[in-house]
Amino acid sequence: MSAIVLTGAVAAHPRRLASAQALISSARPGFLRLVLDPSPELPMSLRTAILAWSSIPEGSTHHLVLEDDATLAPGFVEHAEAAAAAAPHAAIALYANWHSRNGGAVRLAALAGARWAAAASEYTPTVALLLPAQVGAGFADYARAHGGTWPDDVVMSRYLASIGVPTLLTVPSLAEHGNLPSLSGNDFHGLRIAACHGVPAGGAGWADPPRQSPEIVPFFANGMAQCQLRIGQQGRFLSVGISRYTAHLNVDLPACEAAFDAAVRAVPDTVGRLGEAIDLRVLHEFWLAGFVLGVLGRHAHCGADPETLIRNWMNDSSVRKALDTLGPGGLCSSMTADELIAVQPPLAEFGALAVAAGARAEPTAARTPARAHANRPNADRAVVGPAGDPLAGMLAGDLSSRGWRVVAAGDDPAGAGSVQPAAADMLLWVLPLPPPTAPRLDDGPWAAVINRARASRARRIYLLDPTGRWAGWSARVSAGQGPGPVVTCLWLGVPYGPELNSYSQVGVLVDQAMQLRPMTVRRGAAVPLMHAWDIASLVVHLMAEGDPPLPVAERLQRYPVVPVSPERLVDVIRTVVRPVEVRFADAQGSAPAMELDAAGAAVSRCGSLNWAPSVRLAEGIWTVAEWLAFEAPSAVAGDRDESST
Repeated sequence: MSAIVLTGAVAAHPRRLASAQALISSARPGFLRLVLDPSPELPMSLRTAILAWSSIPEGSTHHLVLEDDATLAPGFVEHAEAAAAAAPHAAIALYANWHSRNGGAVRLAALAGARWAAAASEYTPTVALLLPAQVGAGFADYARAHGGTWPDDVVMSRYLASIGVPTLLTVPSLAEHGNLPSLSGNDFHGLRIAACHGVPAGGAGWADPPRQSPEIVPFFANGMAQCQLRIGQQGRFLSVGISRYTAHLNVDLPACEAAFDAAVRAVPDTVGRLGEAIDLRVLHEFWLAGFVLGVLGRHAHCGADPETLIRNWMNDSSVRKALDTLGPGGLCSSMTADELIAVQPPLAEFGALAVAAGARAEPTAARTPARAHANRPNADRAVVGPAGDPLAGMLAGDLSSRGWRVVAAGDDPAGAGSVQPAAADMLLWVLPLPPPTAPRLDDGPWAAVINRARASRARRIYLLDPTGRWAGWSARVSAGQGPGPVVTCLWLGVPYGPELNSYSQVGVLVDQAMQLRPMTVRRGAAVPLMHAWDIASLVVHLMAEGDPPLPVAERLQRYPVVPVSPERLVDVIRTVVRPVEVRFADAQGSAPAMELDAAGAAVSRCGSLNWAPSVRLAEGIWTVAEWLAFEAPSAVAGDRDESST
C-alpha cells in the first residue's frame, strides 16, 4: 500500500466548543479540523458523525474522527499513523470503554502481551475512530438509509459489518474519554473511562494485528460477570451468565469459590471497605470476572510458570491499568464518580487477588465444555424440542455449553429428531399454546412423548410451560402413571431475556426505548417474569439433583418469582435503557395469559430444592437491551414490525 496520509476531524457540539478547540490544539498543528453539529438543538449525535465522515480531505488514505470530549495520549498522531500502516484495511478504535465487551477484549490482550485486540461483537467505539478513507466516505449514505434513531456507535458497527470491514482495538487505548456531560443521553450509564489508556511501554510498535474476532470475551458490567462466546455452526456471538460460561470454559468452580473464601479471610480490612459500598453478591461477581481473566490470561501463555506470569503482569503498566479499571467499570452505572474513586483502591487489590487465583488454578482446555454428568450412565444425552421454539433453542445451547450431547428434536416429540429416545437420558419439551382439551396427558396429543420415553431408557421428561395456561390440565400429568420415566411439568413464570422475545412485551418495549420511541404498554395483571439464565439454571439444577422427592400427585411444580406490573416494568426500562415517553393501552381480547394465579393448583418446592432466581429485573432488562443492540438478528433489532406491539 502507498504511504499513509492520515487526516482528522473533531465532531463537536457548540456548547463544547472550548473543549473541542483544546483538543485540536493538543494534536499536531493543522492535523484536526472542526466539524460542528448542524442542528445542535436536536438530540442524538448521528448527524454530526455523518457530517464528519462526509468531510474527508482529498488525497487522504485514512481519516480519524474524534469526539469533542476526548483527550489524547502523548505522541497520539504518530502512533495513529503507525497503527494505520500496520492495519491499513481495518477500522481502528483508539478507545475502548471500561465496562464494554471491547474493554474485556483489551484486558485479555494486555494479559497476553499483545498490542492489538480484535473487537468484540457490540457497538464500535466512536470516541476516537480511524477508518480507511474510502470506508469512512461510505458511512453517510448507510447512516441516512439505516440509522434511524440508533446512536452513531451502533450504526457504525452495523455499517462496518455490512461491508465486511474488521474493527481492531489498540492496546492500550491512545485516547481517553473526558468527563463532560453526554450529548447522546448516556449520562445515566455512568462514568465513561477507557479500559486501558496510555502508550505502549518501551516504544513498542504496532506490528502483527489479529486476523479474527475473539472466541471468548469476559467482561464485568452492571455488577454482573459475563462472557461473550462464539457459538453454533454460524459462529454467532452471545453473551451469557456465570453458570453457562464457566461450564463452557471448564472453569473449576469449586477452586474459584475456595479461593474467594480464602481471599475474604486474607484481606478482611479490604473486604470491609468494599462491604461499605457494594454487597457481597456483587463482590462475588467481581471475583468471578477477575478469576476467569486469570484463567484465560494463563491460557494465552501456554506452559508459563504461574508465579512468574503473575509477577510480570503486576510489573506491566498496561496490565495494571487494565486490571485497575475492571471493578469501577463494572459498577459505574450504579455509583457516582466520587464513590468510584473512593472504592477503586480496595477493588484493585481484591481484583488482583482474583486474577492471580485464576492464573494459579489448574489449567484446563479453554472452550472445552465440561462433561458435567459424565459420572452417571446415559446422563449426557438430551433431546430438546420442539424445533424452532426459542426457549427450546436457548436451553439446547445452554446444555451444550455444560457438556450435554444435545439433540434437537423435530416438531413431533415422539420422533426425537435423528436419535431414538432410547439413547437419551432426558427429554425436554416446551409446551405450546393453546393447551389441548384432552382431560389427561395420556389421552392427549403429547401421549406419544410419554409412551415413547417409557419404552426407552430415558429416565426423566420435563414439560416446560412458559405461559401458565397448562397449569390445571397438566396437574393430571401423573394420574395413572405407571412404571417408567419421571414426568415433571414446570411452570417457570413468563420467560424473557436474550433470545426470548416472543413470550412477553419486554423485548419490544426495550427496543422502543433504545430507539427513543415511546413505549406502548398493554395494561394487565402483574406478570411473574423469569430470566432465561434462571430458567436454564433451574433445569440444570433439577437434573443434577435427580428425581424430585415428591408424591405422584405433586409432579407439577411452580417456582415463585416476583410478579412485575406493567407500570413497574416500564419504570425499570426507563431507568436502565432510556427515559422515553410511556403510552398505556388497555389489553385487547382475552385476559393476559400469564396471570400470577394461573397455576393455582401448583405446589411450590423452590426452597426444598435449595434454588432461587438470581437475575434481578434491572440486570435482566440490561441483558435484553445489549442483546437487541449487538447480538440479535438485524431484523429483530432494527426493523421490527411495529404491529407486534
